[in-house]
Amino acid sequence: MSSPSASRPHGAASLAATGLALAYGVGTLVVLVDRDPRATSYFTASAVGVWAGLTAGLGLLLVGVVAAWVGPRGVVGWLAVVCGALWLAPVWVGWETGPDVVRAAAALAVPLLAPVLLHLAFLSPQGRLPSGNEGRMVAVCYAAFLALVVLRALVREPLRDPSCWVHCGRSAGVFVVWSNPTLGQALGVAVLALTVTVAAICAVDVSNRLRARRLRPPVLTLRLFALLALVGEAAYAVVLLAEPVERFSGDAGSALFLLRSASLVGVAVGTGWWAASHRIIRRRMARLALELGESPGSGELEAALAGSLRDESLTVHYWLPRAGRFVDSSGRTAEVDPADRRVRVTVVRGAEPVAVILHDPERVARDALGEGFGAAARLVVDNERLRAETLAQLRELRESRARIVAASDAHRVSLERDLHDGAQQRLIAALFEVRLAAAEAEAAGDTELCAQLDQLISDLMASLTDLREFAHGIFPAVLDESGVAEALWSLTDTASTAVEFKCRLDRRLPAEIERTVYLLVKAALEAPAPGPGLEVRVSEEDQEVVVEVRGTGCVDIGHLSDRVGAVGGALNARDQVLRAVIPCAS
Repeated sequence: MSSPSASRPHGAASLAATGLALAYGVGTLVVLVDRDPRATSYFTASAVGVWAGLTAGLGLLLVGVVAAWVGPRGVVGWLAVVCGALWLAPVWVGWETGPDVVRAAAALAVPLLAPVLLHLAFLSPQGRLPSGNEGRMVAVCYAAFLALVVLRALVREPLRDPSCWVHCGRSAGVFVVWSNPTLGQALGVAVLALTVTVAAICAVDVSNRLRARRLRPPVLTLRLFALLALVGEAAYAVVLLAEPVERFSGDAGSALFLLRSASLVGVAVGTGWWAASHRIIRRRMARLALELGESPGSGELEAALAGSLRDESLTVHYWLPRAGRFVDSSGRTAEVDPADRRVRVTVVRGAEPVAVILHDPERVARDALGEGFGAAARLVVDNERLRAETLAQLRELRESRARIVAASDAHRVSLERDLHDGAQQRLIAALFEVRLAAAEAEAAGDTELCAQLDQLISDLMASLTDLREFAHGIFPAVLDESGVAEALWSLTDTASTAVEFKCRLDRRLPAEIERTVYLLVKAALEAPAPGPGLEVRVSEEDQEVVVEVRGTGCVDIGHLSDRVGAVGGALNARDQVLRAVIPCAS
């Protein structure tokens, strides 16, 4: 099975990143022990701050590493690790005895938490950034933050910055290339203002997406907490814009720090839940693949997949190589709308496609299908394709029969109209002229000519009657004008044997069904009856038209079976009973 995503990364890069994340967490604990007694951040302002901040930061590091290894290939786990590292960066900034370059780099990284949270808020369930405006927005946000932060580091002289609250010595300006305090302060304000703007844009976008789509609970949780954390960063930015010099003893600032910590704990929970849900889906798929391999149910693959993946929109299209098209499980031609936003996962056998599974990317991770299908399940898919191909061929046969019947009916109607408008009208005109001639002969007293003309009139009348009966037999006009009930009444009235006719139809039926019912009863009445009479019943029951003729003789049901089968019905003749059941949905 091919999928838009590959297998999860387990290479040297992942091992190195995991080691760095764990080392960073341990290093943060060491730095907290080796700190100056004075408060340099909310982490060190109180015991509650220490525990809240560490729970959020270390939780993101640990959960992110686990999610990166057990979840689908993507960046959700590593983004959570980056969030945790950036959240803990103020601890490194306040490391009074640490290297200046480390402290300066940490101070440089602190504002970058906002674009990383935006990235998390916009991620798809597969851990990838959606395309379109959302992807461009995240890219622009990263570029803007990096440009502002780097440029500020190059021009900001900490000693001349009145808003500097920690690591403000001359050695702190290790990245300064051109000291410009005014520009440095303006860039700092720009970073804070950009944080507020990004949070507002994210809130609007995420709320619109949540209203428009049904999301799995893990994805919903992750997005909501990422948005909440970003709003917390925006609130913190507003506080810094109002009072650049931080005072960590304030109750308002400490309360905001605790709320920010709680929202990041929520991000960690959402990340862990997202990874766990993916493993649960993979287990479901593995169990489903095993069940399908042991006891495959004919035509139940699509329903089984939709139930296992909790995706009601999931559909399976089967490829017919000889016909060069896709069909659904019932054999109908299945066209994929180019505007369909569902993910296509192709099941292949060798290099040949067997089926395409379409599912909602917001409900099912891209990797879940590809990783969960085993060889037995692939065999089931192949068998389902063969079943769909057979149903498609049966559907094509039925449609072909229907076209033939429709063409036959059209020809009957055309022939009946030609007889009515042509030969019948000419006979009527000839009869009128002969009657005029007979009247003139009678006025002239030519009795011999009158006798001859009277005989000619009788012959013309008989020919006209025969022609009308022949045209009526080809296609009775009353059938289209008044319906099958009236047409059958007229048919039973002229039958050569006694007929007990009962019709229970409360509405007009489709034209092709009415014609089928009429021709079926007509054939039964024309067959030689072994008994003294016939019993004809026509009724509609449970959206099916039932035609039953009792006492009929030997009827050639070959043509009639084709006729009934063309409208999706079934015909049975046994023990002098001719019975047809024709589906007729309202």
